[in-house]
Amino acid sequence: MRKTLLTTLLALVAVVSAGGLTATLKTGASMSLAIENYGHVVFSFDNIALTANGKSCSKLGKVSKVTRNTVAETLRPVVPLKQAEIKNRYNEATVTSRDGSALVVRVMDNAGAYRWLLPKTKNA
Repeated sequence: MRKTLLTTLLALVAVVSAGGLTATLKTGASMSLAIENYGHVVFSFDNIALTANGKSCSKLGKVSKVTRNTVAETLRPVVPLKQAEIKNRYNEATVTSRDGSALVVRVMDNAGAYRWLLPKTKNA
């Protein structure tokens, strides 16, 4: 059974997959992300930041909401491959700040990732 645990305590978000991977995102003065496999740290990032148009975003600021999503689907490629079906399963948490920027942390059965989502600007 797949489980997702999402905890928001002192700006801490933890996403857990049934495959044994855990992604832990800590926000505050700086942001850090650690990916663990059955309790052993596989990799970690300290001071996660993004610089765009000369402005640096090294923290989310006040968190306005945290949403989670679980996907378990089967993809069928149009181009013939050895595998006629590809399993696409992951758990993710989106941590959104008051200014509209967000950090998405995703954990698959055998991988972890993060990405920034930035609010649209008037010029875009």
